[in-house]
Amino acid sequence: MRIKHAEISVVLFLATILVFELSQFCSAQNILPEQVQRSQEMIQKEEQLQKKIDKPIKRFIKQILISGAKLLTEEQLNNAVSAFQNHWLGNDELDQISDSIKALYQQSGFNQFISIYFEFSDSVLNINIKEEISNV
Repeated sequence: MRIKHAEISVVLFLATILVFELSQFCSAQNILPEQVQRSQEMIQKEEQLQKKIDKPIKRFIKQILISGAKLLTEEQLNNAVSAFQNHWLGNDELDQISDSIKALYQQSGFNQFISIYFEFSDSVLNINIKEEISNV
């Protein structure tokens, strides 16, 4: 495909107008270097605050109370969660507690649905277990 001289001239003319308009727009905005720096600082502070917000919360738990369990003994359940008492617990640890309790049910021959709910009260973790289980 052969480009004609006139087409090149039109493209160069349009590019020149575009560059001129862009420079006029930037200078019309009167953006000072101090404003740019202040904007960057604000963005950095916002990013730091977002990291703090996203940081998982941990609570120190002195006691763990379990309710709602009928198929397993209190002793079995307390043994499954006792390692978490007197420790800082966050979401990862709550997942581990949940997994430990579910594994205990499976090892005891109970399968299907077990719902585990956590509630914090001062330094006490209340675990409520809802059993919807069939014996295998």
